Amino acid sequence: MLKKICIFSILSISSVLSAVTLTWAIDLEPGKYEIIATVKMPAIASGMPPQVTTQCMNEQTPVPDAGVEGCKIIDMKTIGKTATYTMQCDRQGMKIKSTGKVTYDKNSFEGTTQTSMGPASGNMVITTVIKGKRIGKCD
Repeated sequence: MLKKICIFSILSISSVLSAVTLTWAIDLEPGKYEIIATVKMPAIASGMPPQVTTQCMNEQTPVPDAGVEGCKIIDMKTIGKTATYTMQCDRQGMKIKSTGKVTYDKNSFEGTTQTSMGPASGNMVITTVIKGKRIGKCD
């Protein structure tokens, strides 16, 4: 169950970033990016190992959609290079709410998301920290 929650959290972040970045001009150099997502959960005191992925990003697809269904951005604001957002998801009867912040800086980005899992998961709050850096051209 915890593994499913962690995977969902990471996929949600990718989906949120896709929705957030497509709505304004960001300061991001097109190319291949290494993205590190670190999930922190109260139920796992030692923490989860970071998840590392690579993705090609450009103005049309700054972060590809991870295909998370049942989620939508209900509020988003951008100031300069930073976007803040609120997302709601309905996944297999679970109501999940995330709030986050992502800041872009040409060849990198950083962000944090707080995800509230709802009563079915003991109202657990998961924090995900993401960092991305450009590692070259897309294949």
